[in-house]
Amino acid sequence: MITDVGGREMDIYNEELISLEQAMELIRSIVEREKEGEAFYDKLLRNCQCLKESSIIAGMSREHIKHCEILRDLYTRLTGTLLPYISFIPERYGDISYREQLEMGLFQDLERIIKYRRVMGAMPDYQSYTLLMAIMTDMMRNTSRYNFLISNQNR
Repeated sequence: MITDVGGREMDIYNEELISLEQAMELIRSIVEREKEGEAFYDKLLRNCQCLKESSIIAGMSREHIKHCEILRDLYTRLTGTLLPYISFIPERYGDISYREQLEMGLFQDLERIIKYRRVMGAMPDYQSYTLLMAIMTDMMRNTSRYNFLISNQNR
C-alpha cells in the first residue's frame, strides 16, 4: 500500500493489475458505448469550422470504428461470445459548444487510455497485447489532435 497526496491509502496492484475476466468486462462496457462514440463524432463533424478540422475529426471517427471492431474480435476470441450491436443511442450532448465538445472528447480519451492500459496488462498473448497497444497509441495521438483543435479555437 502507498499513501496518495491526500493521505488516502492506495493499493496500486489492485488498481493496475486486473484479471482477464475484469478486462473482458471493461471491453464489453467500452463496446456498449460504441454508438454513443459514433454520435459524438457525427456531432463534432457537423460543428467543425473548416475542411482541415473536418478531415482530422473524420479520421478520428474512422479509428473509433476500427477500435470497436478490434475490441469485438478480441472479446469473441477470448470469451467465445459475440457482443451485440446496439443500433440506437439517445443524444447525450445537448447544446454544448464545439470547444466544449472537443474538451469533452479530450478528457474521455484520456480516461480510455487508462482503461486500455489496464486491459492490456491482462492480455494472455502477444497478439492481443499488440492490438491493444495499437489502440492506445491511436488514443494518445487523438489527445494531441484534440489539443490542436482546441488551440485553433483561440485564434
